[in-house]
Amino acid sequence: MKLSLSTHWNAHRHTNGYSMVQEILELGVQNIELGYNTHQHMIEGVEKAIKNNEVQVTSLHNFCPVPMATMGHPESFLMGSPIRQERQSAIFHITKTIEMAAQLNSKAIVVHAARVTTPFISTNDLIRLASLDKKNTKKYEKTKFKLIEKREKRAAKVMKRLLSTLEELLPLLEKHNITMGLEILPTWDAMPTETEILSIIAHCKSDKIKCWYDIGHVQIRENLGLVNQKGVLPKLSPIIAGYHIHDVAYPGEDHLIPGTGEVDFQIFKPFLENKILVLEPGPRFSAEQLKPGIDFIRKQWNIQ
Repeated sequence: MKLSLSTHWNAHRHTNGYSMVQEILELGVQNIELGYNTHQHMIEGVEKAIKNNEVQVTSLHNFCPVPMATMGHPESFLMGSPIRQERQSAIFHITKTIEMAAQLNSKAIVVHAARVTTPFISTNDLIRLASLDKKNTKKYEKTKFKLIEKREKRAAKVMKRLLSTLEELLPLLEKHNITMGLEILPTWDAMPTETEILSIIAHCKSDKIKCWYDIGHVQIRENLGLVNQKGVLPKLSPIIAGYHIHDVAYPGEDHLIPGTGEVDFQIFKPFLENKILVLEPGPRFSAEQLKPGIDFIRKQWNIQ
């Protein structure tokens, strides 16, 4: 198993895709995930590095390349949106990401799927209370219950739209032999949850739709009492396409360098086989700061 590094970490520092790749190679990493801030003009340089056998693109984070007239964000268009035009835009631009993955000999894309609106309450309310050391209070439990209740009342309609959109994209995924990993996000309004992803995959009946397990995001959900990582990992492992790897400071600061936060990376070691492993630190960190994190995760998991 080999470690990949997301270009979301360094793409903002480069106007040329080749120099972006070279900065990652200097860290001793030969695999990359193209981040959602990868612009079309950078692809030529990435292709040059691929042709020179310098790098392999393991995955692309939708939308990639950045759609015209957008700022480069994974939720510019959502598959579960109530707005039909937005769903059609999601299909159009995810198609572009799939085709780009095929062009670059990658096998997977990472997608943010949908959001379930929860009016007047959000996961940030739980994070705020937890940061004030009020997790074990009636107010916290009441807030969490309201958040879960409001989401449950609205989730079915969003799921119906999401499944319909996935059905439209499946033939293209099959054609290009690309796996779409639906990412587990840190906030409770995001779809899918750890339970919903199982239902989605059962419905789609295709190995081209899988879970993309973001370790830092699920750690935040665990910090807030919404999920237990040790409990969900064995259930999800057979359907996980890959992991985003970053650390977390309690209760909700993520995309930290591995080894600098609270994540117990050892619990993932039995569930790494045949998974894409993508380090996803925040872009604020320098190469000098990142290098110890690369060494840390390689030692933790005994990977290259």
